[in-house]
Amino acid sequence: MVAETTAELEILPFHEMILDVRPNPYQSRSGGTLVLTVENQGNAQTDYRIDVIEPSDSLEITVDPPTGSVAPQQSRQSNVLINPRKRNWVGNAKRLTMTITVNSSQQSATVSPVYTQLSTIPRWLPILLLLACCVIIPLFGFLAWPEVKPALFPTATAVPTGTPENTPTATQDIPATQTATRAIWLELDDDGDGLLNREELENDTLPNAKDTDGDDLSDFDELKKHGTDPTNQDTDGDTVSDGEEVNGGRCLSPNSPDTDLDGMRDDIDPDSCTGVTPTPSPVPDFALGGQIHSDENLDVLEEARMTWVKVQLRFGLGADASSTIQDATKFKEKGYKVLLSVVGNKEELERGGGYKQAFANFLGEIAPVADGIEVWNEPNIQNEWPVGKINPADYTEMLRLSYDAVKSTNPRTLVISGAPAPTGVNNETVMSDDRYIQGMMAAGARNYMDCIGIHYNAGATPPSAESGHPSDSTGHYSYYYLPMVDLYYNAFNSEGSGSEIPLCFTEIGYLTPDGFDETLAQIGANNFLWAEGTSVRDQAEWLEEALLRACRSGKVKLFIVWNVDFEGYGQDPQAGYAILRPNERCPSCETLSRAVGALRNEGCMR
Repeated sequence: MVAETTAELEILPFHEMILDVRPNPYQSRSGGTLVLTVENQGNAQTDYRIDVIEPSDSLEITVDPPTGSVAPQQSRQSNVLINPRKRNWVGNAKRLTMTITVNSSQQSATVSPVYTQLSTIPRWLPILLLLACCVIIPLFGFLAWPEVKPALFPTATAVPTGTPENTPTATQDIPATQTATRAIWLELDDDGDGLLNREELENDTLPNAKDTDGDDLSDFDELKKHGTDPTNQDTDGDTVSDGEEVNGGRCLSPNSPDTDLDGMRDDIDPDSCTGVTPTPSPVPDFALGGQIHSDENLDVLEEARMTWVKVQLRFGLGADASSTIQDATKFKEKGYKVLLSVVGNKEELERGGGYKQAFANFLGEIAPVADGIEVWNEPNIQNEWPVGKINPADYTEMLRLSYDAVKSTNPRTLVISGAPAPTGVNNETVMSDDRYIQGMMAAGARNYMDCIGIHYNAGATPPSAESGHPSDSTGHYSYYYLPMVDLYYNAFNSEGSGSEIPLCFTEIGYLTPDGFDETLAQIGANNFLWAEGTSVRDQAEWLEEALLRACRSGKVKLFIVWNVDFEGYGQDPQAGYAILRPNERCPSCETLSRAVGALRNEGCMR
């Protein structure tokens, strides 16, 4: 006997929203923008409204857009713009907690980000200025009229007065005569080197010796022509005297210990002139750019003579390409080339179902307005790729689909492989970038790219260094510029591999806490403590040197500075990398602009 029964299964709709706000915590002096992500983990379409409350009413808050609709297993983002109603001029930072509530007819979800408004003027600055005034004012007279060394000043010299020759006109015990004699003497040039005695005293050189430091360069030439130290025979410390560097016929610079920037000091370099006119041919159309957060700071790019803008965006299934196309078009209308770095959703990727092709199709849609597209970002770590499924061959398949889609709509768009995260760790959550790029090469990735994506953002030494990083105990390549460049370039350009493929730095930058009220340790940036000793001056000089080396090497096509104007300064201290510093100044703009001028003169850059 067979028994049968019939049952009905009713699937009811349920709603579950997950909220995420970044950056959190966030601090600045004048507000900024938070990004709120609303993810629908339910099984039904959800319409929602966003409300934001800050109890003290110290902030003017705008949400864009304030309402939305999100499909099941999808997410949407809104910008939360915060603007302090009053400046916090002096004193302690103000810690303000906001409550962001996302309401729908079925559910509400809440998240509470923290915003810290920093004081415009650090509380110690007025005290310091007051103390400085108390010291400077009493000393002003002495500093303005420095004491002249008696051995150098002829106190008994007669002053011509028109009296007969045999009449004495000066004595050593008449102060007025001595004062007049001093004034005259200061405007003379006793040693005939072109510097007045007054200028000699101001620069600590000898008024009665043409060459104070004995390096075969006159004091005048050192100060006025070469910019060297007239009291130091070896200004740049390379054990070659300033005079020998200038007059020795070897095209050496007395202001640089490594004139040709080849990593070898002038005193041991058999050919110190090689780097002046580079032996490698520069990559055609080598260019400088920056990753920007706000289009209000395009003047910073102009000051640094950047010609490319990088924008990073995240793709999810069903994404509309129109807003990306509109944003890219705005930059292009202002004369910039645009690099779009597109990152996907690792959860959607893990579910499969044609996600790779959908991602590639999206890149094909935006390619007509993109001068370059970076396919994904750091696919060798769990933050960007599903845990346990990190596989360079799997990524190469996505790269192949993306390359075909981009080239089908705009053959001129530069396709850049997604730069791995530099690391030496290997487990199920991460693969070392060395192993990863070797795996990409083995899977045929060089056939589906125009440029090799590379990141370098853990440097704490000059680009010429290959040791000395505060966190380096094993000599790992990822801490140093030159080994990184060689590793990536050689991985894809081995002998017999075909035409050369250049590198594209889609991120290169140096972290410094200079200018912020708190150290990296104080803000909890424990993974970045190696940068505590890096100054803003280091950042500016190292970016300049790295740019010069990149172009002259003949291995690099694109140099994108990470970053221009990001503001988050917390556990992920992005603002510390920004070349636009908290005081609104940009020392790196000056050094980068100078490097661009030099490279254009050499013909390495257009």
